[in-house]
Amino acid sequence: MESSTPLFERRPEIKSTPGLATSDRVILCGPIWAGRVAGPIRTWLNEHGKQGGQFVWVPHSGANRAWPKAIAEITDLTGHPPSRVFPFAQSDFAKGKAEGKATELAASLKQLT
Repeated sequence: MESSTPLFERRPEIKSTPGLATSDRVILCGPIWAGRVAGPIRTWLNEHGKQGGQFVWVPHSGANRAWPKAIAEITDLTGHPPSRVFPFAQSDFAKGKAEGKATELAASLKQLT
């Protein structure tokens, strides 16, 4: 990647993910950086996003206002929005809500199988 590439459009090198074409669902977990998906996730979505089935997105960020931009970016890279979004904000951990949200996430994912 050229050094002239804007910071939030960079796609750092990652190791390949074999067998994605046979996956029905992919669960993506990762941080949101300044309203954008993290660079390694962007790289992965660029390489594999149109090959897989449904995407479940579990973003982490300091504030929930960043999620819509990241979801739009995922939609641009994959051709469709995530089938489900389970966001976690920094305040969820600070207020003791993260464990309950994680339990809810697990129950929802179990229903998808």
